[in-house]
Amino acid sequence: MQKKLLYVQTSKIPGMPFDPWTYGEKWISTWGRYCLTRHGKGSHHAIERFIVWQKLLAGLEIQKMAEAIKVAKEEGIDPNAILGAMGHGGGKGKGRPPSNQQAPRVASKDGGERSTIATSK
Repeated sequence: MQKKLLYVQTSKIPGMPFDPWTYGEKWISTWGRYCLTRHGKGSHHAIERFIVWQKLLAGLEIQKMAEAIKVAKEEGIDPNAILGAMGHGGGKGKGRPPSNQQAPRVASKDGGERSTIATSK
């Protein structure tokens, strides 16, 4: 059980290469051990499975964008507005730009639930 909990915590680390097949193998005995790679062979390596997972997610994102653009055209909406709303258009980032009045420091938000880098008073 401790090893399973370790996998749960590890999967929460941002940027950690973790795929659903590895997670499934640890929790569900009938999940299956193989993930098809581009060569059609099963992979035992978590990194290869993570790459396959990321490609799958990218393909789904492209399909979602294509469908949104198609619906926008049918409704008479500018497709560029859809892309901008999905975060794919140009523009500034979220929030106010840093003031750099002070040296950067870690600051808590939401009662300590999340942290940010602050450069102002």
